[in-house]
Amino acid sequence: MTRFAVLAVLAALPFAVVAAPVPEPPAPEPFGPSGIVSRAELDALKFDSRAVPESERTGARVERAKREVQKKLVEDDGAPPKVRPANPYDVGVHMPAVRLFAGDPVVAYFVVRNNRDEELYLDGRLNFADGAPKACNDCDLRLTDARTGKPAGVRMQQIESSRHDELVIPADGFYCAKGDLGPLPAGEYELDWRCGAFRSAPVRFRVFDRDGPARPVARAERPGYAFFRLGEDHERERQEFDRADRGELVRRLVALEPLEAHEFAAALASGSAADSCAFVPDVRDIPSRDKHVVVSVDWHPYRSGDRIAVTLRAAPPFEVVRFDELPHLHLQVEAPAAHERARQRFGAISKKLEPVTDFVTPLTVEAHVPEGWREALGSGETARVAVVVTAREPQLPSEGLRKAFDKIERVGHPECPTWAGAVRGEFAELRLPPPAP
Repeated sequence: MTRFAVLAVLAALPFAVVAAPVPEPPAPEPFGPSGIVSRAELDALKFDSRAVPESERTGARVERAKREVQKKLVEDDGAPPKVRPANPYDVGVHMPAVRLFAGDPVVAYFVVRNNRDEELYLDGRLNFADGAPKACNDCDLRLTDARTGKPAGVRMQQIESSRHDELVIPADGFYCAKGDLGPLPAGEYELDWRCGAFRSAPVRFRVFDRDGPARPVARAERPGYAFFRLGEDHERERQEFDRADRGELVRRLVALEPLEAHEFAAALASGSAADSCAFVPDVRDIPSRDKHVVVSVDWHPYRSGDRIAVTLRAAPPFEVVRFDELPHLHLQVEAPAAHERARQRFGAISKKLEPVTDFVTPLTVEAHVPEGWREALGSGETARVAVVVTAREPQLPSEGLRKAFDKIERVGHPECPTWAGAVRGEFAELRLPPPAP
């Protein structure tokens, strides 16, 4: 066959164009891989906040007067003067992955950095604790089509609250919340958010179509949670406190105090429960261990109320971890209506400062939960319950920062680390009592 004959045969074949496959997006950057974001990760973020004109804040509840913004030199003990940014605080968005497939989660971290050596009070906050994203008070979020500038994706629910100080950030501290804005159809998007007088620089990301079958783009329902503080019950007749030389065992009679889910989430996101060393951006992703401790929980039902044995052990083998105060316990209940039912039965707990102690691992805290607490969660069904353990008492935004802690001088121990973090035991499914006849 001559060359011309071969060309004639090829010309007779049907012409087809094969599209190049979409390249696999790179793996997301490691950021808070265990569910806890470290201070070092937040310090490494770049901020490019923009001042918000008053026209964009029309209709928002602005209650605090603007202060003159200027550079501030702060003298540290034994250190050269620290040049602080001109802004009193900065707002930023961090996305570990900016190339995604349609149907994938769109994960973003919303961060506020306090640039001053004093507490920062902001009347605005993004709230993802209940699953559906909400913007509280003087705050908003923008997800737009990068080509048209029109709003895209999930709609934010705007909430006006009468409660002051919706966000409290410690001096030189951070606030870090995690949200999932997906799934999104294929396209190019821009994401930014505003808190008070500053807006973050926009982050651009792209969503590709899949070569294979597309995943469903409907938003999956996320369960709501109720939270309870387990505090010392001073009204019950007796209290037990036993302590061994090693293998600590502390028995406590506790009372339950219902907490607002979005306030508890904000307290963990601001690092107030961990000396601003560990930040919990999403209450659904609290790990059972960190680099220092691992937690386990045993449930023991009694007629007079459940007993919860919470044990903290050193995560590294053959090491000892110290606690400079008794860890604080909270219940996380997967029952959306549990908070309202429990509020009618249980009230606030009168809190007092725990004395500074000298506990070491392994440490077991046995909490005697009051009788009838399961009835407060519901009846005729089951509930998933977990125990959240924090090194410090989380400071709710409505309470402000408790300055009494500043009077306690915490002494470090060079021979062993001191725990300052937050962990959560595994969820247990508890059977609730049958409905009353």
